[in-house]
Amino acid sequence: MNTPQSETTPAAAAPPTAPSNPASPRRRRWLLAAAALAVAAGTLVARPPLALADHLPGPLMVRARLAEMNFTPQQREQAIAVLRRHAPTVMPVVKQLVRERRALRDMIRADRPDEAAIRAQAQRVGQVGGELSVLAARLAADLRPIATPEQQAQLRALQESVQTRVDAGLEWAERWLQG
Repeated sequence: MNTPQSETTPAAAAPPTAPSNPASPRRRRWLLAAAALAVAAGTLVARPPLALADHLPGPLMVRARLAEMNFTPQQREQAIAVLRRHAPTVMPVVKQLVRERRALRDMIRADRPDEAAIRAQAQRVGQVGGELSVLAARLAADLRPIATPEQQAQLRALQESVQTRVDAGLEWAERWLQG
């Protein structure tokens, strides 16, 4: 049977993308993590804007919005210096959080989940997450003075926009679950 190549080629040939279901836990984690990284680490090192920023997936929308803030090359250099100064303390905690979350995921997916072990591991994830939150606050405090008051206001608006998108995704998930 001679089937045209286009009919037999699997859709997997397309480039990988984030999950399309806005309510999936994987997508929410991906969007939240990417948005947090873009806001914290990419705040002052954004590149040129992308068109239609509000209709892009979360991380790309954040990057496009950051690019609209017109950071100077000097501001970018200062931000990179701050990020590099914080990296030795932040990156080990980020890696630890990834390890702890993976361990928790594995416990949740086990054939016979141990609830006590899951609770203990979730507590470890929370402790490491708390430590990372403190480090992120210190990083943000060091990055904030680099931005002008107008840019700081734009950053606050960006954070509110990300929050609104997350809330809309959660509301959609609730409506979907209710039928």
